Amino acid sequence: MKKLSKQQYYPWLIVLACCSLAIQMGMTSNAAGVFFMPVANDLGVGVSSVSFYTTIISLMTALMGPTFVRLLGKFKIGPLLAVFGAGAAAAYCSFALYHNVAPFYVAAFIAGVGMAAISTLTVNLLLSQWFHSAVGTVTGLVFAFTGVGGACFSVIFERIISTAGWRTAYIVEGLIIAVLSIFFGLFIIKRTPAEIGLHAFCENDDADHASVKVQKSMGVSHKTAIILAWIFACISFLTVAFNSHLSPYAVSEGMDSAFGAYMVSACMVANIVSKLILGSISDRIGVIRSVTIFAVLGIVGSLILFRLGECSRIVALIGAVAMGTQFAINSVGIPIVLRYLVSPDRFDKTYATINLGTLALFALMITGYGSLYDLFGTYFVSNMIVFILCIMMCVLCAVMLVIEAKAAKNRA
Repeated sequence: MKKLSKQQYYPWLIVLACCSLAIQMGMTSNAAGVFFMPVANDLGVGVSSVSFYTTIISLMTALMGPTFVRLLGKFKIGPLLAVFGAGAAAAYCSFALYHNVAPFYVAAFIAGVGMAAISTLTVNLLLSQWFHSAVGTVTGLVFAFTGVGGACFSVIFERIISTAGWRTAYIVEGLIIAVLSIFFGLFIIKRTPAEIGLHAFCENDDADHASVKVQKSMGVSHKTAIILAWIFACISFLTVAFNSHLSPYAVSEGMDSAFGAYMVSACMVANIVSKLILGSISDRIGVIRSVTIFAVLGIVGSLILFRLGECSRIVALIGAVAMGTQFAINSVGIPIVLRYLVSPDRFDKTYATINLGTLALFALMITGYGSLYDLFGTYFVSNMIVFILCIMMCVLCAVMLVIEAKAAKNRA
């Protein structure tokens, strides 16, 4: 049996490392909710007071993104990941020591700084260097594990909390972050293939240079490319922010809270599966065409939600699934479209800046959609905004396809 060369297997070790980062992201964000009620009951405070620490972590992670990119110019990514991960792990373990919420907020700042290295930014920086073809497929595969991490660790932490208490569960969470970030940071992760004498996946094939060829085929300046990327990212984040309101939307239309939870579950299943699908088909039919298909699904989902109080429960679940596919545009679509628009040497800083701005916009719009419901007493206005956003995404994709077609015609 022929032994695999390091060139053949090491890019997939990087994918494995990125999957571990995605699992940690899903664990710390999607599974965070199982802690809220037990901690709130034990400390004698409201659930919102406890959940606020996750907001601090998210904001600090976003704010630290550009700083983390600058540090990569001075230090290797592996040791940085190990140090940042150890800091985040210590902060999560420290949650077990507190008897009021104020120290949670202080520790959340530290956790947020540490999680800047365990983020979508780090994953996309690595994949952009290690894969110059099949990048959509591997990006979709990796980010699907955020859903897997959230689903699995929600169950695991729930059982630990019920048997050993929430303090033990936080220690376990911190230890998992420490083990995964330190191991992969010190022994596996390298910023570029050149660090260990390798080249990117399929670099010697014509397909590997697709990112460069596509950049030329767009026929737009860097400034125009950045504007298109910002518009694309903002539309995507504004759309997925609405998915946090699917459960209360169902209740507001006369459905019971249990069915609202089923809609959220259907949305999360679509979250996982759609990332794999979008990543795969983008490598086959093109990035923009793939995103257009998913934007159309968003329109379908929004139209179903307009009739939520009148349609059957099966149709309502189909609508939730259609809305869940918008997570794929957000997690997988933004980085692969950005690679489509900007040159590789500008990807890192551009993505860090866009990630910071759009995450802040996302946090604001989650509250904004709720405020619109409070103002009008219905989610109709919020859903209308989402409907318009999905149409805008289709129009934007059409514009980019026209630009590409004209550039190709000019070269011919």
